[in-house]
Amino acid sequence: MKAINEKHQTTIDRFLLWKKRHLKIVTMKDNSGSSNQKRVFEKASSYWELLPKREQTNIIKNFPDTKDYYK
Repeated sequence: MKAINEKHQTTIDRFLLWKKRHLKIVTMKDNSGSSNQKRVFEKASSYWELLPKREQTNIIKNFPDTKDYYK
């Protein structure tokens, strides 16, 4: 996904990476990694919070499921 403002591209890429890791853990049938799930979610959330509202809105347009997890 391409950022609206180029200077936020790295943060967006990192957010999407951690979001993907979080979804992978959530969809696993084995719940033994609940502490890992929390850590990964917090990491994704920290990158989400670094992004300006305009970039967050752009991500939500491209990945609608994001709106439900990161606010």
